[in-house]
Amino acid sequence: MTNLMLNVEGLYAEIRSDFDSLWSIKNRSATVEFITPYTTLGDDAISVFVTQRDNGYVVSDGGRLYDTGKEQGVELDGHKGFHYGELTAKFCVKVVEQPQTKRRFFYKRVSDMKMLSAAIYDVAHFQEAMA
Repeated sequence: MTNLMLNVEGLYAEIRSDFDSLWSIKNRSATVEFITPYTTLGDDAISVFVTQRDNGYVVSDGGRLYDTGKEQGVELDGHKGFHYGELTAKFCVKVVEQPQTKRRFFYKRVSDMKMLSAAIYDVAHFQEAMA
């Protein structure tokens, strides 16, 4: 048996600790921003925003995909060859648009706190794929 196999538990603990240290949070009043270790192609950190609503939790991009698209002059759902519909379906992400500004927010809603980490994972990876 190799040294790697003899120390697999220690190796796992070290890698997990390193990965965990890449996450951070910011309290934003009634919302918590989770800054993930994932990045866009432009090397911007991906954040997700968690808010408690009624009997559940909403995990969103905070409008950042929309803002980035506007800055870069890209229409996310109208870009030729872009698989917007496939990505929203794959990650089960929904979109809501602010009536006044037309700003879009991509989000997932979960009712059980046990599903919150899965929703955070999905919204972060959705942003990564879209960006």
